Amino acid sequence: RTRTLIFAMMAAASIGAWSAPAQDLSAELKVLTSRLEALGNRAIPLDQWREIMGQLADLGGRAEQAGDHASAVGAYVASARAWADMRRNPRQAAMILREVRNRYGGKGIPEMRSVYVTEAEMLAKLGDTDAIRRLIVEFKASPIFDPEPFAYSVHEGRDTPMTVRRPFAKGTDSVTLLAMTKYLDQSKASSGAQLPDFMLSDVNGYQYSPGSMLGHVVLLDFWVAGSTPWERNLPFLKQARDKYGAQGFSILGVCQNVDETGLKAAASDRGMSWPQVPGRNARGLIMQLGIPGENASFLVDRQGRIRGRNLQGAYLLDAVRRLMAEQ
Repeated sequence: RTRTLIFAMMAAASIGAWSAPAQDLSAELKVLTSRLEALGNRAIPLDQWREIMGQLADLGGRAEQAGDHASAVGAYVASARAWADMRRNPRQAAMILREVRNRYGGKGIPEMRSVYVTEAEMLAKLGDTDAIRRLIVEFKASPIFDPEPFAYSVHEGRDTPMTVRRPFAKGTDSVTLLAMTKYLDQSKASSGAQLPDFMLSDVNGYQYSPGSMLGHVVLLDFWVAGSTPWERNLPFLKQARDKYGAQGFSILGVCQNVDETGLKAAASDRGMSWPQVPGRNARGLIMQLGIPGENASFLVDRQGRIRGRNLQGAYLLDAVRRLMAEQ
């Protein structure tokens, strides 16, 4: 069904699609993507799903007919994200993006960089490290490879800066390649993988490692204070802890932008009763997982295997329930 959808979108350009000015198509794409962002990762009724996907397919076809390749690519990327976010199917999303690369890859369209990055993101969700490596090789050989000088900085927070500066050596650096490399790192910690080795110390001096977590279901929660999506999901973390804490479920928080002095107060103000690790104590692990400055969570089973990543709301509660029921 996915391949049928892809080819239907691609074919829409050749069946008498209406030609609209490029600027109108761009504005229309912005409206559609804003609508998708507002829906977030919620599952939606089938008729609403079909409506949105039909609008994106129609827009992609009209953009192709008008020669507006940028809007066409944007429509297909939005469709891929919808498959991943609303249907929890990154495999189908990656398939759409691969077809887009086959169609537009040799045209030198700058917007294709978002296709490479998004496909790497989907492959990271699937844990397909080898596929991301191959994708990086293809990107380097493509006409849109962007080896320009730039500086890249990551800041944990105003009080605890962590900065990584890329060298200003023209011909060696690429913003797109940096993003793809981040997803390469993330793919190594996808569902089913063992946690990498670490030793973390919380604000009270207690230490945690993968070995100390064996026999427990644990949520490793890397959070950024002030992040609206994370704050919105916090009540579900509390529900999971309240419901399953006595049965062996625990949470270990790692705050990336509040220093040790303020972390106790930040956790207390939010009613977080579980251990908290300052980001500076977990820098190596944060970089290894490819999540500097980003909210991320890893649900780990009793054998130390990652069984879920970035689960939110009812999806988190259901995943914890299932793991707690496993023997």
